[in-house]
Amino acid sequence: MCLLRPLPRPPRHVLQQSPRPTSPRWQFVVAFNRPRPGRVVPNPAPPEEAVAEYKRRYGRTPPKGFERWVTFALEHGSTIIDDFDQIERDLEPYRTPEAQRVVRLLGEDIYGWSGLVRIAIQNGTMIQSDSYIYDQQWKDLIQPFEHALPDTVLYLNQLDEPRVLASAGPPPSEVTFKDRSGDSITDLITESCSQLPRKSTGYWGPQKDICQSSNPEKLHGLISSPSSLLYTNSLAPILSIGKMSAFRDISIPCPCYLMHGISNSYSPPFMSKVPQVYWRGSTTGSHPSRFTWKHGHRERFISFTNSLRQAANILDAGQYLIRTPNTAEQKRLSLFKDVFDIKVGNYIQCEDDICLDMEQALGPTDREPEDTSMAYRFLYDIDGNSMSTRFYRLLSQKAVVLKQTWFQEWHDDRLIPWAHFIPVSMTMEELPDLLNYLINDPEGEKLSEQIAEAAYAQSHHTLRQVDMSIYLYRLFLEMAGLFGPKRSEDPKIVREETASEEITNNL
Repeated sequence: MCLLRPLPRPPRHVLQQSPRPTSPRWQFVVAFNRPRPGRVVPNPAPPEEAVAEYKRRYGRTPPKGFERWVTFALEHGSTIIDDFDQIERDLEPYRTPEAQRVVRLLGEDIYGWSGLVRIAIQNGTMIQSDSYIYDQQWKDLIQPFEHALPDTVLYLNQLDEPRVLASAGPPPSEVTFKDRSGDSITDLITESCSQLPRKSTGYWGPQKDICQSSNPEKLHGLISSPSSLLYTNSLAPILSIGKMSAFRDISIPCPCYLMHGISNSYSPPFMSKVPQVYWRGSTTGSHPSRFTWKHGHRERFISFTNSLRQAANILDAGQYLIRTPNTAEQKRLSLFKDVFDIKVGNYIQCEDDICLDMEQALGPTDREPEDTSMAYRFLYDIDGNSMSTRFYRLLSQKAVVLKQTWFQEWHDDRLIPWAHFIPVSMTMEELPDLLNYLINDPEGEKLSEQIAEAAYAQSHHTLRQVDMSIYLYRLFLEMAGLFGPKRSEDPKIVREETASEEITNNL
């Protein structure tokens, strides 16, 4: 017997005719449909100019090996040299004596830490304490610059989910990891958000900031019932593939992107593609129970689009009993009857009876080849256990990517919403009006084509495998300067360590 509760349907008004978008939000959409000047440097400066810009931006001398990194980046065709502010934001909490103390504690445990790979760089060689889930792809990213790295020790997260949360009170005296897999972590998120300074989420604005969500447990599976969550409240510099704003992990390019990388196959022109929204995916993102699966972000997305289609069919049939619909109304109703090609590829990460409940509510599985998405104008991309691994492949297909995420990633400063993709909030409340504008409005159709072309170009210029290597190379230099045995002369660290004599070299 299936114990199913009906999932909420979208309000009737979202399917009814609305005027052509004229709000400040839509004006922002059109105005933002081009990359910001200065983000990408078409003719990068030589190393000495990059050093000067680094000092101007950050008020300190670059880490050892920086000029060699600049040469490496230029030789490999990088159009981004100066703008690595994501690294600066990620490392800001770790430029403190407390972070130095935690790193020393991490290094004292010779048996390693659950879910972490200890990476030692010694004499230009990388030595790992354990294998990594994306081991070969990881090594492929590191190999081009491994020989040039200073000695240091790093800690790589083996899990999809981030690991480092803030807490109230004094810092923990010891490093511990606690397991909250399968349980709501709303309390942990709320406490961490209360302790962290409010930071900008960049071009996304508040819709990507979980700390500004009033009820995150009802919107995302990681919060309601994470598939795995081994967290610490210690200020541990852990490298993770993505994080929400409540976490303090250090972002790295996910090696998984090499498995679903930029497509070099021929992609049809945007206007020749099917004007529908396409998505296939499995039910990752949480460890669902009978009472929590409906809060999973992927399950909510599928249910929402199913409900839009069902409501459009009902309204389309019923309105003829009252009056003949006008052209705009009919176009809107026809859109939601046919616009979604959304199906589950596989029901996983759930007990058999829960998977059956989900299938009966959301529909049967329908797996298709990966390149099926090439035929569609609009490609949906939504979080799984962490960020989605297909993002780069979708961006490179001359289609509009509709991106629904709460995860921050290494590339956030080089992929601009409304220029390279279209963001969708976790509530999805704007999705009906958004699609009506993009598909039924000539301006929206033109905007869509421009975004598709811009995404194609940007993905091939700044999301290459070597771009990921360039980012990791610079990040590792910065971390070696902070935590390595021969640390850079960072005035801020020097001042803080003078005031805290117990902090010494850590590794």
